[in-house]
Amino acid sequence: MCHHSSRNGEIMHEEHGEEEEDEDDEEEDELNFLYQEFHRLESLGAKGSGLTFEVFLNSDENQDILADEFLQERDLKRIWNRIVGDLEKSCDLQQFLLLSDAIDEAV
Repeated sequence: MCHHSSRNGEIMHEEHGEEEEDEDDEEEDELNFLYQEFHRLESLGAKGSGLTFEVFLNSDENQDILADEFLQERDLKRIWNRIVGDLEKSCDLQQFLLLSDAIDEAV
């Protein structure tokens, strides 16, 4: 019986390890997506201007969030201002990642 319990413990530990690997893969996939999305959105604005609020606001994902009424435009402006500092400023990749996290938390 003890052997059976320890075997179950080993199986549970192995399964838990696989779950952690899956979570790591998901996080890596999400980061890769966010990197690509940032560069795609950044390329839509004026060359060398960075990612502007207007381009950010008009992204498909944010338009879906607004259309589905998860957030309102004023919420996105508030989040942008908190992280970037001003609607007239452009954001960099690090700020974009923070924006994404903040929106996920707000939704």
